[in-house]
Amino acid sequence: MSTKVRALTRYYLLDQLKYLGWVYALLIATFALLPALFALISGSFTAATLPNNLSDLGVGVIFWFFIFITMSLTYENFKLCIQNGISRRTYFKARVITLLLLSLIGVLIATIYYFGVTANFQHHSALKALLVQPYGGLYGRFFGSNVFINIVGYVVFTWIFMVGTGLTGMAIGGALSLLTTGIRRLVIVVVPILGFFALILIANISSSRTYPNDVDTPIEKLFKFLIGYNADGAAGSFNPTVPVITMIIGCLVMGAIAYYVNQKLKVKN
Repeated sequence: MSTKVRALTRYYLLDQLKYLGWVYALLIATFALLPALFALISGSFTAATLPNNLSDLGVGVIFWFFIFITMSLTYENFKLCIQNGISRRTYFKARVITLLLLSLIGVLIATIYYFGVTANFQHHSALKALLVQPYGGLYGRFFGSNVFINIVGYVVFTWIFMVGTGLTGMAIGGALSLLTTGIRRLVIVVVPILGFFALILIANISSSRTYPNDVDTPIEKLFKFLIGYNADGAAGSFNPTVPVITMIIGCLVMGAIAYYVNQKLKVKN
């Protein structure tokens, strides 16, 4: 790693961690401290009010939104680098390394919070807390009875997912930066609407069976393959290999798109 890449990565990482800290502080103030204050004023405050408010703040979900939004803010960072003599390649490398580090830190924070705070307040064991998660419900027992190894698998799986989210944000943010203001606004409005109707169409196609009830439709077969479905295994024992490979391929595709878009960016007057 060159000196410029290291310095730029450090700058981006510290900057993003600062904003992440402010986001979590706002989250705590909005969903924990303010309700506790209102409870205190109304006379319904108890010793368990504040801990209960802090027990489940959706830290992981908030970080998912944060990583997508921050990585999609491409143009201003690009403009600042170009105006200060930093090459496109250096800028892109620093952004990707920052994404890798930031996503890992965010996943670790969310994991520690969930298993250290939320699980305790809900009186869940580590295994039960893992199994009630979407990942755990599918793959929480894949590595056997060792809960720690399964939690490590959960962290790795979630990290790859967050990296893919960030790269998708970079690709979309960069692509939107290439468009004119009018077209950009049109795309932002139209694409989500088309995506919504596409999901409805897929759901309708899947629900209108032309197959016997005991035979899966092609869409159902594809879905089961992608999630690592195991007909002989109980919930929590599905195989995460295919989902992980799929996510890695998705990361490579989105990374390639983000890099291509990065090469096309220009500083606008």
